[in-house]
Amino acid sequence: LGVIPSLDKDQQLSLFPSSQTIVTKTRDKPILTFPFSLIYDLVEVNPTPFDVIVEKSQLNSGEVLGILLQLELDGLITQLPGMMYRRPG
Repeated sequence: LGVIPSLDKDQQLSLFPSSQTIVTKTRDKPILTFPFSLIYDLVEVNPTPFDVIVEKSQLNSGEVLGILLQLELDGLITQLPGMMYRRPG
């Protein structure tokens, strides 16, 4: 197959685009770009069903799923069983 080139840490990180989700974090609420801010605001401390998030956001379900995944990876929300999402309380 060939030799795998060795890259230093900075080169490896530059191969992947950085997440544009979070601009900055404050103590109370992260400052997010649209449409991440819209979805984040729809997810409450109490479990929120996926269908409710899609309906209120008026975005397609695929886009909402992608945004929810990114917010989850950023540690801003948690997915619960049954396609429920919540913010850490």
